[in-house]
Amino acid sequence: MVYVDPLHRYLVYTFRSGLTQYHGRNKSDLLLRLATEVISHYKPIGEERHYGYSDHPFVEWRDFLLHRMKESEKIIQDVLPPEDHRFVHTLVAGSPPRNIKYLLHGDCGVHNFVFAENGTLTGIIDPDPVVGEPLYDLIYAFCSSPDRLTVDTILPALEKLGPEMTGEYELNREVLLGLYFRIATCIRHHPEDLDQYTEAWTYWLNRIR
Repeated sequence: MVYVDPLHRYLVYTFRSGLTQYHGRNKSDLLLRLATEVISHYKPIGEERHYGYSDHPFVEWRDFLLHRMKESEKIIQDVLPPEDHRFVHTLVAGSPPRNIKYLLHGDCGVHNFVFAENGTLTGIIDPDPVVGEPLYDLIYAFCSSPDRLTVDTILPALEKLGPEMTGEYELNREVLLGLYFRIATCIRHHPEDLDQYTEAWTYWLNRIR
């Protein structure tokens, strides 16, 4: 970080050379590098800060997830059956209070990643800061492209995050929530990927039921 405008209208950070096109290669290595070189260096913040966005705070992390779920449900509608929507409600309601607060990137997807020519991750741009659990950024990155959405792709990266960043979590539940949010984004911005996301949804749903 070089400079932050006192009125928080903009910030300046060092230039990262590279490409912003993700070509779907080495996704597991990409997530591993993200976990070890970026997310594992996040710092916890004070108890006085609420979860969520600075202009839309929530007392509990679960409340932030509930807000995202309701917004996503409006978009997804009958793309998923009613019982799947009800199941997501159950997942959010059952999210345990973990009291894990970190300042996250918030828009940690491949569309904001900078790569070297060999595909190595060299930088992440355009944050949309959120106070929450670091696992959110990792799963956001995992779900941000429709390729390789399997458990073996994300597990090596997850193992690099300590319990202070993850608490007691259930991977299938966390990924299903991330996929639910991503399916809504997919419908709005890149519907051509929807079939791959719904296939991944079925894969993770079968893992938890």
